[in-house]
Amino acid sequence: MTDAGEPLPSEHAATQDEASLQGIEQDLDNVDEALAALDSGDLDAAEALAAGLDSPRAPAPDDEQRHGDEQEPASPDG
Repeated sequence: MTDAGEPLPSEHAATQDEASLQGIEQDLDNVDEALAALDSGDLDAAEALAAGLDSPRAPAPDDEQRHGDEQEPASPDG
């Protein structure tokens, strides 16, 4: 338990959080590289790095559990 009396997160949740943080850190590194390329005038490299930010990464293992079952609400017309 934490000092506030809350249960500690499970090992699985901690692993997922760590993977998420690593992905965020990688994105920030890519942004830094793209900005450095822009500063140096290398527009081709900056564009290539920015394109990497636009492409989605593989979802985290629990993303399907959180978001995979979401469905569009049925329209009242049919």
